[in-house]
Amino acid sequence: MKEQIDSRATLTHFLGPISEDQSLIVQATIQAVFDELRGNDDHLSTAQLPAAMRLLGMNPTKEDVSQLCKGGCFDSTLDRPAFARLMEEALSKWLAQDQAQELLLSFQAFDTHGNGRMSVEQLVQIMSMAGNPFSAEELEEMLFNAGVDGDGTLAYRDLILRHFLSAESGAARGEWPSWAFPGSLAPLQEATTLSEIAKLRAGRGDLEDAVNLRYRALAILEQLHGPQHPDVAAALHAIAALKETQGRVEEALDVYGRALAIREKVLGPSHFYVAMTLDSIANLKDRLGQIEEEPSRQQAVMEEALAYACRSLSIWEKVFGPIHPHIAKILYNLAGRKDSLGHVEESLRLYDRALDIHEQLRSEDVELADVLGATANLRERLGEFSAALKLYARELALREKLFGATHPEVLELRAIMSSLQS
Repeated sequence: MKEQIDSRATLTHFLGPISEDQSLIVQATIQAVFDELRGNDDHLSTAQLPAAMRLLGMNPTKEDVSQLCKGGCFDSTLDRPAFARLMEEALSKWLAQDQAQELLLSFQAFDTHGNGRMSVEQLVQIMSMAGNPFSAEELEEMLFNAGVDGDGTLAYRDLILRHFLSAESGAARGEWPSWAFPGSLAPLQEATTLSEIAKLRAGRGDLEDAVNLRYRALAILEQLHGPQHPDVAAALHAIAALKETQGRVEEALDVYGRALAIREKVLGPSHFYVAMTLDSIANLKDRLGQIEEEPSRQQAVMEEALAYACRSLSIWEKVFGPIHPHIAKILYNLAGRKDSLGHVEESLRLYDRALDIHEQLRSEDVELADVLGATANLRERLGEFSAALKLYARELALREKLFGATHPEVLELRAIMSSLQS
């Protein structure tokens, strides 16, 4: 029997909700402790509770035992069922305290600023590094208990106190209450928390739940700020992105349009947030154009995408200046759109501009290789074989440097050059 009790030393290291197998271990070990300490009448006296708790891996104070007895000891002795209920309650509280202490130490180690705050991303990272002992539902409840502030951070001590040690917390009761109805968080904090939980839901593929949470956050923000506010526009943009991921393209375009209108009105037509929404609309319309079967309609949609992309470029050039990696990337994408619409000369001009930026920045990356390849391909189609070969040769040298001589892209490029030279 003593061997069975010693194996219980790991019980206080279970993190998160106890699984079915772990629950069986807990129950069996509690029974083993009872058998070890019980009297001939199959009862155990309350005076033996400290010894029983220590055998179960706890280190109780007199106050701990007193608090435990207040709610569960109705006599000076306990039969087997009463003892089991009491020990399960004690273990639940003790585990919560253990978890709280371990998490506090982990959070403090990652708190490089020493301000007692961390982002939701950092919180998820810590949970993952620890083997993620908490379920997705528990993590969401933690966020809602603590509340995420408008800057996307939370006070981790509040999280620990409210989630693990408060009487209302699910961790203290061994159950996880629903937070589907508004709680005691300030409105902005509640909206931010809902948005962060929506990110977690979307990350694990629960897109419809994520959309619903985003709409709840949007309703709070509209009530708090009114319909014309940057935060409302940001919420709409996030909802549109989720709808786009779901494949609800027309709905996504409508919501992107609402976000764009607010951003243009509130932030001005040259703000980079306006450019970001323009980019999203352009990309989505481009996707629509690629799957459109009716030729005239396809042309019209892709021309619309091009117009949004050109507006975006003019804003980004004001933000970054004309010589910047992001400008080169936009020019490359614009050139591809122009090419697909048959605007060959304009496409070539944009590719040359992108190439010029890379050369001024002395880039040696995949994006430069892509620009070289696209420009070479276009000049090849125009019959400018000598110019195309020179560009292909530069692309080949760069891709060999980046990937090695036997990479499939390198071998394919050599084959293209060989066919041009023959």
